[in-house]
Amino acid sequence: MEKKFIIISLEGNIGAGKSTLFEILKQEYPQAIFLMEPLERWQKINGNSELNILEKYYSDVERWGFTFQIYAYQSRLMAWDRQLQQILQNKQQNKDPILVFTERSIESARELFFKLCYKDGKISQIEFEIYEEFYEWLMNHYKQYLIDCVIYVNTPPEICLQRLIQRGRQEEACVPLEYLKNLHQRHEDWLYEKINRFQIINIDGTMNYVKDQNIKERVRQQLLFEIQRLKDQLN
Repeated sequence: MEKKFIIISLEGNIGAGKSTLFEILKQEYPQAIFLMEPLERWQKINGNSELNILEKYYSDVERWGFTFQIYAYQSRLMAWDRQLQQILQNKQQNKDPILVFTERSIESARELFFKLCYKDGKISQIEFEIYEEFYEWLMNHYKQYLIDCVIYVNTPPEICLQRLIQRGRQEEACVPLEYLKNLHQRHEDWLYEKINRFQIINIDGTMNYVKDQNIKERVRQQLLFEIQRLKDQLN
């Protein structure tokens, strides 16, 4: 089957620095597609600011863990599908696969956040099995959205917490350091404790690639080299 997309997902802890890296990639790949997390949809279900599922999730994971994980998965997939199918309609014949950068992915939603909820006892066995059945069915129907590469912004949890405090997003005010440490470990387990079918590009998230132009250029060159190698392999 013809490959329609090359999907590269930016992964990393909450506050790792993914959004900053996104801006660098946008400058280098102006023709690529960039899919951010549907954050506003989580904060305002159906446009209602009183229905903030993200805030409820962080304030009471045991009560809202399963609800949020299902909704986050569904809303992400719907957003991807709507935008990418529209782009495909305008795609000319015999062109290379479309380069797509995403903020996190359908796969990491399961491997990181959902499995951490289950490991911490915030999601029941019944809820776990329902999610797994839902996930397997969707993945069989949306194989074109499986990721080809992960750009892992590897940032210590302590620095992530400092950045959360600095950006002052109200939903994240109650995120404890322990949660960030556990989430960091989930990233390490997912990406490095088994053989993955996708390429991994590791970026040191402690580097200041906003203010330090030398560091920014080094990161830029690393990304350009690794992404070109990926495209050569897949084309």
